[in-house]
Amino acid sequence: MQPQPTSATPGTFVPPNAPASSGGKTGLGTILGAIALALAVAAIGINLVHGGPTGATGSTGAQGAPGLPATSLWAVVNATGSVQNGSGVTSAASEGVGAYQVIFDKDVRNCSYIATLGIPGSEGGGDQPAGYATTAARDSSVDGVWVNTFDGSGTLTDEPFNLAVYC
Repeated sequence: MQPQPTSATPGTFVPPNAPASSGGKTGLGTILGAIALALAVAAIGINLVHGGPTGATGSTGAQGAPGLPATSLWAVVNATGSVQNGSGVTSAASEGVGAYQVIFDKDVRNCSYIATLGIPGSEGGGDQPAGYATTAARDSSVDGVWVNTFDGSGTLTDEPFNLAVYC
C-alpha cells in the first residue's frame, strides 16, 4: 500500500502504521534518512558476511635497490686519540685524560651522537674495556663532537671508542 498525501501539510506522507507520537505524520526527509541508513547497514552486512574467499598469492616482485647506510659519519678512535678508521671523519685528538674531540667533514650540530667503548679491529680481540662514553656537540666547531670515556667506576680514563653520528 502506498503512503497517502495528507491535506494538512503539502509534501507530507503518512505511512500506514505511523506512530501516534508523530501525530500520524512522517516527513519525506525522515523516510529518505531511514532508507539511507537501511542501505548502509545492508552494505556493511554484505561485506562482513558475504565477502568472497581470499585470492591466490601473487608472484614475488623484483628485489629493490640497496638502501643507504644508516649513517655515513662514524669514527673508530684509539685511546691515544688517533683515528683508526672512519667515514666522513677528518681528525680526532685527545684533549686530556678521557677527553676527545672528533671532527667531521660537515656540520653535525643538529645530529645525534652515539659512542661506545671498544677495542679497534686491528688491535685484535681481547677483553673489552669496562666503562662507558658520553657525547656532546663541540661549541667552538659546528663539525665537531666531544667524547668523554670513563672506566667502570666512573673515572675519566683514556679508552678506545666507536662514534656514530646520525643526521
